[in-house]
Amino acid sequence: IFNDYFGLNLGAHTSPLITTMDAELREFFSAFFGIRGPVALSAKKRYPTFEEALGIIELALQRGESFKNYPATADHPRLQRIREYLILLIAVLLKEQLEHREPVHHRALLSALHEGRELDRTTFISFNYEVLLDHVLTEARQEHDRDLDYGIEFANYEFATATPDNWDRPRAGRALSLLKLHGSLNWLHCPTCTVPTITPKAKGVTRLLED
Repeated sequence: IFNDYFGLNLGAHTSPLITTMDAELREFFSAFFGIRGPVALSAKKRYPTFEEALGIIELALQRGESFKNYPATADHPRLQRIREYLILLIAVLLKEQLEHREPVHHRALLSALHEGRELDRTTFISFNYEVLLDHVLTEARQEHDRDLDYGIEFANYEFATATPDNWDRPRAGRALSLLKLHGSLNWLHCPTCTVPTITPKAKGVTRLLED
């Protein structure tokens, strides 16, 4: 993921949020890992894994600790911001890579399951944040009279249903289950009430990049 990141020129992005994120993350990688830009193919092992980069931050925050020039206090939450930028980076990279990709394989899979009368016996499990499969399963209401069901309740169900690009609450007996164990780009999380909200048929996180 960091190899892809350093291969992009996000510093020239039109979104002020992205240019700020890019500047902060590049300074973070320089200070913590001595990485100041793309590295040679033979040195790719120099990149930390995403878990390593995020893990040291999570551990420090759990302990109430800070790093030099990276405080984690209420009045100077720079370490918390780096954590948020790392998570946002996933959304940015997925948006760059998947924006123009058609989910043809997902549609073919869904059609094959329907023709084989296996659709109602299938549960989809995904560790991916992207929403290509989600879009195909959303279209299943028109094509196969089935509804996408994430298996969780959303705080804004009624609001989402009322929007023009509506989200349909899954009907009993007509649901297709998609369990996204790591979350999804079209979900937003409220840290206060801890209940997720959904942005219908959209990448909720990356919508922030266009505001």
